Amino acid sequence: MSDRVRTAVVGLGWWGDGLARALAASERTELTACFARTKASREDFAQRHGCRAADSFEALVGASDVDAVMLATPHSTHPDLIETAAEHGKHVFVEKPLALTVIGGRRAFAATERNGVVLQVGHNRRYQTANRRIKAMIDAGDLGMVHLIQGHIMVPKDQVPRKGWRSDPDESPVGGMTALGIHMVDTFRYFAGPIDRVHVMSKQLWAAGRTDDISVITMEFARGPLGYLATSIVLPKSTTTTVMGTSGIAWNEDDGQHLYVQSLDELTRTEVSIEPNDTILDEIDAFARAVSDGERPETGGPEGLEAVAVLDAIVASAASGQPMDVRDFR
Repeated sequence: MSDRVRTAVVGLGWWGDGLARALAASERTELTACFARTKASREDFAQRHGCRAADSFEALVGASDVDAVMLATPHSTHPDLIETAAEHGKHVFVEKPLALTVIGGRRAFAATERNGVVLQVGHNRRYQTANRRIKAMIDAGDLGMVHLIQGHIMVPKDQVPRKGWRSDPDESPVGGMTALGIHMVDTFRYFAGPIDRVHVMSKQLWAAGRTDDISVITMEFARGPLGYLATSIVLPKSTTTTVMGTSGIAWNEDDGQHLYVQSLDELTRTEVSIEPNDTILDEIDAFARAVSDGERPETGGPEGLEAVAVLDAIVASAASGQPMDVRDFR
């Protein structure tokens, strides 16, 4: 292996472009190849990012100039692609979610374990400086006993009907959950541990879309706290995460741009100075360290599987209207 982790991007849409830019910015990685099903897409991507275009996924994972692959493909394809890459000895970074079902996620993780390669899932929002600071507050006891975690994540990407898999209910069940809400699921677990129960209300109000555009999930954590999460794919862009404890409250607002705190004896909150970070670059550097130095990925197979178990339960609850025990899906 070279000093840099030689990496290929698979799935060359707008997010694949973002991964390529982060790979170029990292001092630990090198973009060497790419693949998409459409020849014109992969040749255009290769020209713009200075890498070679592979003729097939099998040729890509069989190439000697590729140490690792980054997958930004439809969610349902993840298990098969991860399994194939692992069998060829390639390390894998896969965009969240790891899979659409626990069964698929287990198969993918098992393949990487069996072949001794790294698996990292792209749950990048836990890397935000604001979330790191909140976690440190929780661990230090600054917020007291955590009682409530709440969050919303809204992006109006489906106000205009979109073609393609990202707006396909089969690929993106329960509205914004796989694109947006899964980030919060991972962050909530990062803060408070496993989620044991969920209850979902999800519906389509915006008639132009192809999937639910507003979803609300209430949840109970194994350690005791309660939480709720709202996602929307038609409301104005807004992302906030709040942790409420007996000694204080902390808010991550504007998707990691601002951090506020309020102690028990204060009537108003105060902004805490933070330096927002590039979470994509940070997670790619972390992946490269896992590949090169043997570090365990912070968001590896177990963390990815836990998020998928919650997603599985959310999908079941949305379909039935009944609460679901996540432990039945793990």
